[in-house]
Parts: sequence; C-alpha cells; structure tokens
Amino acid sequence: MWKKISGHHSAYRGLAPNYLYALVFAVIAIGTVGTQTGLFSLPFFKGPPPAYTGPSLPLSSELRAFTSASLRLRFERLGYTLEAIRSGKSNVPRVYLTELPHDLSQLTSVKERKELFLLSLLPLILKVNERLATDRSRLQRIERLRNSKETISQSDSEWLVETEKIYAVGSGNMKSLMSRLDEIPVSLALAQAATESGWGTSRFARSGNALYGQWTENKNVSGIAPAGRLKNQKHRVRTFKSLIRSVWKYALNLNNHPAYRSFRKDRTTARQSGKVLSGISLTHTLSQYSERGEIYTEELRAIIHTNRLDELDSAKLRKITPRG
Repeated sequence: MWKKISGHHSAYRGLAPNYLYALVFAVIAIGTVGTQTGLFSLPFFKGPPPAYTGPSLPLSSELRAFTSASLRLRFERLGYTLEAIRSGKSNVPRVYLTELPHDLSQLTSVKERKELFLLSLLPLILKVNERLATDRSRLQRIERLRNSKETISQSDSEWLVETEKIYAVGSGNMKSLMSRLDEIPVSLALAQAATESGWGTSRFARSGNALYGQWTENKNVSGIAPAGRLKNQKHRVRTFKSLIRSVWKYALNLNNHPAYRSFRKDRTTARQSGKVLSGISLTHTLSQYSERGEIYTEELRAIIHTNRLDELDSAKLRKITPRG
C-alpha cells in the first residue's frame, strides 16, 4: 500500500501548477464528487468494533427530515442561516440531524444544496467539539491536581484510564493525551465532509451516513463496498447509525492515527499561541488522508476559501436554556 501511495503522490507532484489548480477548482465547481478514500482510517479491529464513546443527544434535539424542503423550513423557523452565523448575530441551534434528506442530490441549485449541507453538519461538528472541549478541561483539571499532588477522585481516575484507552495513549502520558484530546477546526471538518461525501450526495452518505469515507476491513463492522473495488480487495466504506457517529469517528481518526501526528503538533502550536483554530492553516498536514496527496490538500483549501468556511471557525452552539 505504501509503495502504491507513494507512486501516486509522485505522479501528482509532477503536474504543472496551472493544471493542478484547474483540476482542484473543477472539483469544487461540480460540488458533487466524493473521494471516499479513507486510506488511513483507524487501525483495523478483527473483533467487535469499539463501543461508541461520543456525545449523547437528547431525543428532543434529534431531527429527522425526509425532504430538503422540510429541513429548509425547519431551519428558517429557527432563524438559522449561514449569514447569521458568519456575522456573529446568531449562534447555531442545538438541532442534530440523524441523516441527510433523501432528495438532497435532486436539488438543482448547487448553492442551495451546499448551504443545506453545511447547515446540517455545523451543529453536529460543534457538538463533537463541545464534548472534546469538556473532556479536555477535565483532563487539565486532573493534571493540575497531579502536579500539586492533590487527591484525584475515583471517578476521575476511572475516566482517565478509559480515556487513555480510547486515545491509545500509555498510562500517565498526559502530554500525548493532551495533544490528542482537542477540537477539530470547524472549516476543516466541513471541507472534508464536503469532498468525501460529494456534499452529501454520495451513496455512502445517503445509505450509510458515511461523511468522511473511512475504510474498514472488519467483517463485524457495517460497511458498503465501493463500486470500483478490485476482486482482491476487501475494504468497505464504513457506515454509521447516525451522522453524529460519523463525525465522532472522524474526530477520533484525526486525534489518534499516527498519519496525522503533524496535524496534532501544529494544532498544539496554535493552541499555545492563543490563536483560534484555523482549518485552512492545517490542511497541509492531511496529505495522507487521501492517496491524491497534495492535490487533496489543495482541494480542501479551495473548498474552504470558495465557500467562506473559515468564517465559521468561530461558530458556537446556542446556550442551553434551563427548563422551568
């Protein structure tokens, strides 16, 4: 696999810049091409898949919209628009779509299809990041207690052991765990979902809530075989019970896999400088996400720039209103 990937990577390196950018912007203009590469998804598990460890969603906040029209109407009633979020006049409502509308690919307006896709995914990405931020804060508190030699509660100790397992970190390696337990830039998560799922129109996204094209060879994990898969290949695109699980698995992938070590390193550097996490500044670290290498990262930058996704990096979920 490594030899094959390197070969493709070298071939793309030889492309003239004009042809490279022409190819990238052609993909952006079409807006319906998904790659579903997922070459560096999490290590394969032969047994049952690990239990879902992501954020839980109240039933009242889950949204199922069978048609694009009904979803658009729901968002309008909430006053939820991209321009309102970009301008900072409004925060993102806590409504979490369980699956994309079945007729999303039938929308004739590319602009409308893209906007509906982004509005659908934004709350999910922010919810995953909220969970990551909460866990990171808990880890920082535990680290402070350790450094001051104070007693750590049993619940915190048990949580730490479980978290070390989830993030494949050795016991007591707080520095490594801290670098992994962090948020994913919103613009980057949106851009990768857009290109990997063809803006939500791929059969993997429609049939299996697969937004990020992650591969699996585990027979115990549900998946869909790609149409162009060779006879000697066994991989499938992993499917999920809901969209939030797909987003969570993507975040774990970037936060765990050795292929994205430079992503985590640059993210830590940005954190230490006090900057807002920027998706476009981290795209260069994800050349190994796809066998298209540098062309893939150029495509991500183009998607972020063309669709003004960087203006969503500071988006926040609406505060939870206490009942009664």
